[in-house]
Amino acid sequence: MANSKHAAHPNGSPAAAHRTDSTHYKGEIAAMGDVSAVTAAIDIHSDNGIKLVAKGHRIDSRLRDKLTGHSLREPLDRGLEVADGVTPETLGKAAADCLEEQHWWTQLAARSGDPLAMRHGLSRLRLPAAAGFNLTLARAQRPALYRHSLRVALLCHYLAIRMELPAAVTDKLLLAALCHDFGELHIDPALLAPEHRISGEERRFVHSHPITGYLVLQDIPDIDPEVPRTVLHHHERLDGSGYPAGLSVDAIAPLSRLLMVADVAESILARFPDRHRLSTLLRLNLRKYDGKAIALVHEALIAPLPPSPNATDLPAWTAGEKLTMVVRVLTGWEQLRRVLDTAPHDDDQDGAGFLFDHVRNLNSMLLQFGFNPDNIEGLAEMAGADPEIAAELVAVLDEVQFQLKDMGHEIDRRGAELIQSLPPDTQTAFGKWRQTLHAAAAAA
Repeated sequence: MANSKHAAHPNGSPAAAHRTDSTHYKGEIAAMGDVSAVTAAIDIHSDNGIKLVAKGHRIDSRLRDKLTGHSLREPLDRGLEVADGVTPETLGKAAADCLEEQHWWTQLAARSGDPLAMRHGLSRLRLPAAAGFNLTLARAQRPALYRHSLRVALLCHYLAIRMELPAAVTDKLLLAALCHDFGELHIDPALLAPEHRISGEERRFVHSHPITGYLVLQDIPDIDPEVPRTVLHHHERLDGSGYPAGLSVDAIAPLSRLLMVADVAESILARFPDRHRLSTLLRLNLRKYDGKAIALVHEALIAPLPPSPNATDLPAWTAGEKLTMVVRVLTGWEQLRRVLDTAPHDDDQDGAGFLFDHVRNLNSMLLQFGFNPDNIEGLAEMAGADPEIAAELVAVLDEVQFQLKDMGHEIDRRGAELIQSLPPDTQTAFGKWRQTLHAAAAAA
């Protein structure tokens, strides 16, 4: 788990923060050294002055315990060199290969209006040595993370070209995109495995990775301060529903607005390459993301979409059952809201006020889809008869469950403090509604 210590300013910038390389990060470097020539470019000292590794010495798993057993005076990525590391030239080749792997990526480059720039843009990037080292570590130890970062950078480049951003601004955006998940290199990879169910305590570490990434980049000499700030905000959302600081609109770094769209788009495309999910989920979350960036991504999706292979994954009776559970959550909240002695979130930032925003956003998203809580049977029947509607309903229900899980995690995180903020005569009713929420979020 990440060991970086931090506090956060209200504006989202870590205060009184310093970077401490995590045990997992050091272990990943030692493991990479078993297959690649990783050497100390300087003497490596512990923070109390003990020389741990001499300059020129090779780093591998034999030094794992020595490295993980001490806090270090300098971050490791500033004191190590690796043979055959990631360079602008290798990034350019990897980008060209990516654009040729699937038709959609080739189409994206063509739609940008400057496909050659998308193929070669990364090869002209000024890549700091420490950033190149971390990208090399990701490529060797977390290849899925490396591919994700590369494709996010390509999507960011597409947006930058279409928005006619100046070259200097584009380069900052591309560097932030390549480096946006460096914080994940400091997290236990087991927590990020798709099959792992993250606990509340573990989620705290996962949600800290933008801060860790910010600290990593802030440690790199001569890097433009807009790059780490863009990374820090890439999981914020315009409606205030993101993390780590819950910032909204103007408090979010301008380039982060593009990075967050590219990050979400690539994640969805990697899981559902048919593009139905991305098209639907972006339209359902217009309040969260930059409207111009969403419009440009949609423009790249306007080619006729093939029938979703997931359209038959959700039988009508399953859709009806899940929709019924959502209705129970929403109607249960309405009944509870009438008796809660808590002001709306706009006026009250404490207690249960955050739930008003969560439920309001959920209702807005469902209305955009045309959800009618009084006729869920009809919607399920339509899905059973029309593959396009079924594909969208699959995506909508996935997003609804994600929103419900997020709401449940926030309630669990606040725990006793939240319960104590409620009037005593509503606590039992709130507990029952909370159970309904968790059941709907966990529905298979």
